[in-house]
Amino acid sequence: MDEKMHFMTEPEELLNWMKEHEEFKVMNKEDAQILLNYMEGHDYRLGTDKDGSLVRVDINTDEYEAEQYSLDDVIDIVCEWNDELIRYTSQELNELSQGQDKSSLEVKLASLKQDEIRLDKMFEQTKYPAEIEALAVQLADAFIERLGLVGIDQSVKELTDSIRSEPVKGGAR
Repeated sequence: MDEKMHFMTEPEELLNWMKEHEEFKVMNKEDAQILLNYMEGHDYRLGTDKDGSLVRVDINTDEYEAEQYSLDDVIDIVCEWNDELIRYTSQELNELSQGQDKSSLEVKLASLKQDEIRLDKMFEQTKYPAEIEALAVQLADAFIERLGLVGIDQSVKELTDSIRSEPVKGGAR
């Protein structure tokens, strides 16, 4: 690990970094803690490199591999992880048979859904909603243009194919 790298272990450290680098985002201590907790839960740590840039460090390797990572990307990946955990926990809960104790899974699911509310507010502050909206407008315009040329069935097929082929970063929300 680079001697100049600093791990963020407390939410205040992330908030202080934000004051210098990400002023436009509104985040409180609890929000920052959620981000740090999800990172830790997936074997990553947030830190800063010798230049003060935000990095995501994979602590599951011997060498602590670090990569520059934007706060938008941190929020996006945590939203994705939260969504996956909600789906997995819901599935687990549905698969339990009658009589089995569901209370711990229900508590976990409720907590994940509370995180989701906070994460959605953070996600709205990232660059991704604007990108998603621009893509939606582009797809809608293309659909309308093709509708008059090839008819509704072909237009719907082309739109569906276009949506499937378009890699949308930040599409979890």
